[in-house]
Amino acid sequence: MSDTASIRAILDFWFLPLGHVEHGQRREVWWQSTSELDAEIASRFGALIELAIAGELDHWRRSPDGALALTLLCDQFTRNIWRMTARAFSGDAKARETARLLLEIEAIHCRPDNPYIFTSGRASPVYIDCRKIISFPEARAKIMNHALKAIDKQIGWSKIDVVAGGETAGIPFAAFLAALAKKPMIYVRKQPKGFGRMAQIEGDLKPGKRVLLVEDLATDGGSKLVFIDALKKAEAKVTDCFVVFHYGIFPQSVETLAVAGVKLHALATWWDALEAAQKHKYFDEKGLAETRAFLEAPEKWSANHGGRPPAQRMRG
Repeated sequence: MSDTASIRAILDFWFLPLGHVEHGQRREVWWQSTSELDAEIASRFGALIELAIAGELDHWRRSPDGALALTLLCDQFTRNIWRMTARAFSGDAKARETARLLLEIEAIHCRPDNPYIFTSGRASPVYIDCRKIISFPEARAKIMNHALKAIDKQIGWSKIDVVAGGETAGIPFAAFLAALAKKPMIYVRKQPKGFGRMAQIEGDLKPGKRVLLVEDLATDGGSKLVFIDALKKAEAKVTDCFVVFHYGIFPQSVETLAVAGVKLHALATWWDALEAAQKHKYFDEKGLAETRAFLEAPEKWSANHGGRPPAQRMRG
């Protein structure tokens, strides 16, 4: 199918064909999708979505219709076909730019021949250290501005009273975001210091305040519960947690926090990093292949490369 035909198919699918009696009118599917619609989008446009995320369709931006179709592929259809997973936001330009910046400052490493062994016991061909961001002012400024906008889009800064950083890695990112958003900031200790409502809280926190928990990254989300519990004991309202980087390959990361009534938000995932590494040639062919294999089946890859089964709760 030609580019022109593909663009027309996307627009006709979402807005209905030109000349249709309901073309240009608000449609219910824009607000309340169904599993059937999500499956149809995956079947009809899945291949185009992958091409768009990889940057292979960037030339569509040269025409108004092409730009609109590309936006639907990257910003809407990703949310349909990967609903309730980390890849739902993988087409977001901010996510892809963040992944590229993390690769540029060498916060992301690929070592398939000598896998990293994490504290959980899991083996991995890739490793990320988000803490490196704080040492690169230009990359830091761009990533934090992306985070500021992502939080406003996904949560809304008007719904946040206080920004909380988790000890230790979450503290600088909470500080950066609080400054940009002009919000009060606190940080949460891993262990209580003293007694009472504020035993794990440093800073000023009034009861009933709506708090956004900020961390550097999330694996399975387990460690976030320590901070969430501390904030709730301090009588804060916690419904959202934001991380710069989310592994995006362990379903329990979202499920663990959902049980606690908290929604996990992230700026970028390993899927974004893989796309950026491929597009900008940061990984060689073996690195790309092994990373993709790990992301698609992390436990199997780990077991085949010297890893051991992780403990019931991981540390991210």
